[in-house]
Amino acid sequence: MTTSEQDVPASAFTRVKSAIRTVLFELELVVFFVTLLLTGYTNLILSQDQTIRPFYPHDATLWYKYSGDTIETSTLFILYYFIVSPFIYYVKLHYARKKKHLTARQQFVIAARWAFGMWNGTMTGILIVELLKSYVGRLRPSFAQACLAQRPPYPDNLLSKVFYTDADCPSLDRHLLHDMRRSFPSGHAALGLGGAVYIQLCLIAVAHEVKDDATATALLVVGWLFTTFGFAVGASRIVDAAHHVGDVAVGSLIGIWASSIQFWHVKGRIRRVERPFDRAEELQLQGGPVKEE
Repeated sequence: MTTSEQDVPASAFTRVKSAIRTVLFELELVVFFVTLLLTGYTNLILSQDQTIRPFYPHDATLWYKYSGDTIETSTLFILYYFIVSPFIYYVKLHYARKKKHLTARQQFVIAARWAFGMWNGTMTGILIVELLKSYVGRLRPSFAQACLAQRPPYPDNLLSKVFYTDADCPSLDRHLLHDMRRSFPSGHAALGLGGAVYIQLCLIAVAHEVKDDATATALLVVGWLFTTFGFAVGASRIVDAAHHVGDVAVGSLIGIWASSIQFWHVKGRIRRVERPFDRAEELQLQGGPVKEE
């Protein structure tokens, strides 16, 4: 075997290793995978020790009728991760390519960080939500419907007792009752508004780079439309009787906080890459010398 033949697999291995390092660390997707695993562990393992609160039939806030999910969680994931994220990537890449001093790889990394930042931010918010759900154990507004599992009128002896555990409920659907104890905070609101706010912050940042006022205005309008959609997601959870108002409010705040922190982190990292090249272009436009850094 010749030396060149031996170098082929080694070179391929090096490229694969470099690609993995770029995806996990430069694009920070390691954060997403870690939070995803922790969220799964919290949902499947830690939730088995769910806090159990008693159900008092005289509590009028637990007698709402659940009407199904207006917006499914899977719909939000598909929308944000597989439709909006590529949109953010291509928008940022388009304007990164205008910075002539950036290499093609730097342009790719900048745009990809921008897009995958939403994955990291929203998944971090969801992890916090899942931890709180297991610890707080608040009953959903439709808990009575799930627990009693029968149509009214209800026997007086059934309404006068206190249901301390799921075993006290006439319903035999233990999985449903377990989920009915996970009202606070709202995961839909955290994902819906957290993702929307991240999109808006990205589009606001890009709008500042755009010289055409019409394009900048269009980007800002799209950002506000997504934010409006995020609020609509939270409102739908109240209308569906899936969450109390406080659940949605706290879930929204968690989503906004996690996504905002992630956005400013990503923006800071990108600025450290772009700043030297922005300065070089400025000096070039002024006719001054461009110093190599």
